[in-house]
Amino acid sequence: MKKSMCRFSIALASAAVFILCYTPASAQYASARRTTTPTATRSAARQASGKAFPTWALQVNPLGLLQFGPIVQAEFKVSEQGHYLAPHVRFPYFGVLYHVATIDGEDDVTVSPGALGVGMGYKKLFANATGAWYIGGALDYSFGKSESDGRVKWDNEFSYLNLMANGGWRWRNPDSRFVFGVGAFLGPSIALKDDTTYTDGRVEDERESSFLGMLELTLGWEY
Repeated sequence: MKKSMCRFSIALASAAVFILCYTPASAQYASARRTTTPTATRSAARQASGKAFPTWALQVNPLGLLQFGPIVQAEFKVSEQGHYLAPHVRFPYFGVLYHVATIDGEDDVTVSPGALGVGMGYKKLFANATGAWYIGGALDYSFGKSESDGRVKWDNEFSYLNLMANGGWRWRNPDSRFVFGVGAFLGPSIALKDDTTYTDGRVEDERESSFLGMLELTLGWEY
């Protein structure tokens, strides 16, 4: 039957992501410090601000194929200071770790393809010449089903509310709408439902909250 999920996708890899993200930002800062004349200072300030924030953007996270499902996310600007609302849809059935966690080592378990995650996020972008840092968070509601056709037959229905902090770095080419980003999601995963129903009518409540960790490798377009 479906047991509690262990939801850290690649534990220490997020540290490597942020080390990678730190490099271009630190280089930009060092370059700005070398500027001495007022004219050059104003020019550097304009350069550091980067290109204008987009009105909206569309992104996909294909790295979810190895985790808890690929994510399609839109971003809509709500202020000129780089604040965005970010609704998303996640497709858990196509994630490798989702199957591993749901099957939980039992060969006779089938995972329903009808699983889905939907949610709303917030992001704040801090732009410079090469891209933008971003921080924020998201609420993600997900649900799914599984069943066992083994010696003991059962059906399982489950749903979770995931509360995730989000941060990372986004490269933004001034001459292109295409963007590329790396980051991470991390936060508690609250079990709302995890009921296993056996053929004799017995129902077991197996709710157990845990943590959800996912890495981002996003490809997108700004408009």
